Amino acid sequence: MRNCATAAAIRARAWRRLHLIGGYYLLFQFTVSFGKRIPDMPLYALFLIPLIAVFALRMIAMAPRAQATVRTG
Repeated sequence: MRNCATAAAIRARAWRRLHLIGGYYLLFQFTVSFGKRIPDMPLYALFLIPLIAVFALRMIAMAPRAQATVRTG
């Protein structure tokens, strides 16, 4: 992490959590924004493909950690 006054003020764990939640918020906002335009312009569905792919990759990446947590405790 860079030497940033804001990051130092809220600590590393909170900074990571802020970016995780912010990333999902942006993903949700873009999905809604593009999704509501599909009925008028079907080509907007093409913009949803990368968003869905990113979400799927994030869920797949988190799956092994979640399974390990369940097994150990």
